[in-house]
Amino acid sequence: RCPTKSIVELELLVEQSGNDIRSCINTLQFQGGSKKDAILRMDPFSAAGRLFSPHGTLNERSSLVFVDYGVVPLMVSEGYIAAAGKGHTYASDTVKLERCALASEWLGFGDILDKRIHRTQSWDLMTHAAIATTAAASIVAGPAPFQIWPQWLGKNSKRTKHRKWIRDMEQRSGMSALDTRELLRIRLFRSGRTAVDIVEDLESLRLTRDDMMDTLTDVCFEGDAVVLDSKIKAAITREWTKRCGKTEKTIQVSQYFLITMALMFKHHLQIVLKKSMKSC
Repeated sequence: RCPTKSIVELELLVEQSGNDIRSCINTLQFQGGSKKDAILRMDPFSAAGRLFSPHGTLNERSSLVFVDYGVVPLMVSEGYIAAAGKGHTYASDTVKLERCALASEWLGFGDILDKRIHRTQSWDLMTHAAIATTAAASIVAGPAPFQIWPQWLGKNSKRTKHRKWIRDMEQRSGMSALDTRELLRIRLFRSGRTAVDIVEDLESLRLTRDDMMDTLTDVCFEGDAVVLDSKIKAAITREWTKRCGKTEKTIQVSQYFLITMALMFKHHLQIVLKKSMKSC
């Protein structure tokens, strides 16, 4: 049963959904019954917790995924192992392990469907992906950990930041950081070199101090592949600031000036267009 809506409410719904007809229909369906209204008012934490509960029909439980389709499956992936350990008290460790393995298969299947949905815009697969998440939570069927938060979000943010660092460094230096990392390690991180020599090499390679201290050490090398003494780090920072600090400040001021001029030009152009439209 579809709830009665005024024209103003329907226009607001269309605007909030970004003109997505499927999202509008899904929202109206959620608002059609009392159980749907209760689910719609839930937060992702409560929805993930109820998914691990064995109560409710398949439709009701799969509807919990749509409380936040981007976060609830990640919460289930984060907490299903802990839920399996606490649930089924009388089951052996082997049975619990088998349940975790089967749940992971369902989560992998849901992840494949999610990638397919976003790559090909096959939104009709969303219900199948929701059922895969529901099946994984139903298999372990244990108490959910308190306040689950997906670690994937933080790791994905870190991965995106590292990719940006690598891309910026490769655009400036004109070489692949991962392919030439052994050469960079020998040239920049070899023991016995002074800060002056290292900064000169950075300039010749068109790299910056941040490239060496952050991008190369955090992304390109693993573990203790490179080690820099704290005194050498401080000396490199002083030498880099002495040579390139003024240049970097000048570049930043120039960029700020160009951005300001572009915004002023855009504002002036909008005023001219408005006046010309009024005159017409």
